[in-house]
Amino acid sequence: SHGNRGLNMGKHQSIAGTPVDDATLRVYASAVASAYDIRYCPERHYLQMRIAGEWDEATFDRFAEDYRAAIAELRAHGEISHSLVDGSDFGLQAPDIADRFPALIAETSHSPEQRSACVVPKLVNRVQARAGGDIVNARYFRSIGDAADWLFSNEA
Repeated sequence: SHGNRGLNMGKHQSIAGTPVDDATLRVYASAVASAYDIRYCPERHYLQMRIAGEWDEATFDRFAEDYRAAIAELRAHGEISHSLVDGSDFGLQAPDIADRFPALIAETSHSPEQRSACVVPKLVNRVQARAGGDIVNARYFRSIGDAADWLFSNEA
């Protein structure tokens, strides 16, 4: 278990409106400069991520390494059933960065039953996000509240 790995969590803001109490989430990783953090609740098979800013190759590489490790750790407890990605502050990515996300998602693709809710308020970001979302059961929302409502509803 990597746990917090001693990285600065001071700037993390909880994703409000989800029925998973933030206190039950284990921090997997948080990048310096708050480019991302990954949290999970193995007992509920739930993954929560926040991504922000504009990334370079080094940031993506670090994220990919942490993401792969978090997924492997979660899978030790069973498949992931729900994931929430807060991309509210994610910038428009350079094509060489944006093009790497679908491959990473395909490589670590989850159970077909998994539901992923992605908060992507800007249209241009939704266009980039949809390239990877076709691989999993992902839906896109403009607000955390709408994303959480769908993610934890009985809607298929």
